[in-house]
Amino acid sequence: MALKIVMVKAKQDDNGNYIAPNRYTAKPEDIVDSGEASVQISGYKSGDVIPDGAYYVGFYNDQLEKFLGTFQKVAGFTVQ
Repeated sequence: MALKIVMVKAKQDDNGNYIAPNRYTAKPEDIVDSGEASVQISGYKSGDVIPDGAYYVGFYNDQLEKFLGTFQKVAGFTVQ
C-alpha cells in the first residue's frame, strides 16, 4: 500500500470560513503537496500569516486513488 501524508487547501464558504475537506468528495488534484514526514507549500513569502484551518492534512493511498481517515486541521502559522 502506498500511503502518503498529504496537505489539502481548504475551501471557503460564502462567509469566508474554512470548510474541512471530506475524504469522499476530495479529489487527487486538491492535494497541495505530499510526503512521508513533511509537506511543503508554495506561493507565500516570509512573514505571511496562514490562519487556522486554511490547510488540512490527511492520508492518501496512491494505489486505491482515495483518501483515508479524517482530515486534520493545520494550526495557523507564519511562513519563515
